[in-house]
Amino acid sequence: MFNGISPLAVALAAVTAVSAAHAQGQQPADLVVINGKVHTVNEDQPEASAFAVRDGLFVAVGNYDARTLEDEQGVNVLYLTLGALRWVDPNDRKNTRRAPLLLIPVALERGTAGERFRLRARPEDFAANLSLENFLDRLHGIRLPEVEPSEGFDLSAYLESVETAVEGKDGWGVERDVIVLSFFSFAKFMMYRGLDPANWPADAPLTGRPLLKGLLADGFERGEPLVPDDVPIDPIISPAEMHHILDSDSSQTLAVHEVRRGRNLVIQGPPGTGKSQTIANLRGKGDRGGRRC
Repeated sequence: MFNGISPLAVALAAVTAVSAAHAQGQQPADLVVINGKVHTVNEDQPEASAFAVRDGLFVAVGNYDARTLEDEQGVNVLYLTLGALRWVDPNDRKNTRRAPLLLIPVALERGTAGERFRLRARPEDFAANLSLENFLDRLHGIRLPEVEPSEGFDLSAYLESVETAVEGKDGWGVERDVIVLSFFSFAKFMMYRGLDPANWPADAPLTGRPLLKGLLADGFERGEPLVPDDVPIDPIISPAEMHHILDSDSSQTLAVHEVRRGRNLVIQGPPGTGKSQTIANLRGKGDRGGRRC
């Protein structure tokens, strides 16, 4: 074990670092480090134990294996990709990129520590690259062929259809023999789609919600000031009102108190200042009266 990370996790992180460089049409990294340690600005992943460096810059970092990600996020992120679209950045003709076309959900397994890892297809259906489809449609007016998972799916015919869709674009093409094993997460893409007004219910648009209208457009009416952080909280909040499930300092306790009073707050702070603990205490209270956090 390396700092609590399994050898499989470190190996997958290193594979991801190298694969990411190839998938984007970049040169391989000058240096791939495993069992290292770098600090990041990501509160959810403050450290990385595997990373790749090229031209003096970090180009990929990672330290969680696919199983851990699935346990924490509830979705599989390990895919074997078949075929790649080579495309040219219209703002920089020298910048040629490659994007995977077909993604097959897979898992790496082994029975004992002495066995080699085996790549196994998962029972979920394979799929097209949703992010690529949306990118090409919105920015280039290109509609890729639909992928209908079935036992009779013809990969060669699909790749030919992609070639037809991008013909006429100088420097673009399909690379049929590109196969990459790497992490691909579409969590942010689903958030992006959720924010698209075209996907909102006609009778309940997001912009019709008072909180979002206040936050994004109209602002909020000025209420009474919040309790300052440097004020002793004992006279303000009695111990009987502190039903916290996690330890909480005075500023976190004041934030929970203000929300319980019905205030709407935006809490901002650097990593390690207790935002997640504050959210846990808010949710753990269980009597928020319909309020959300």
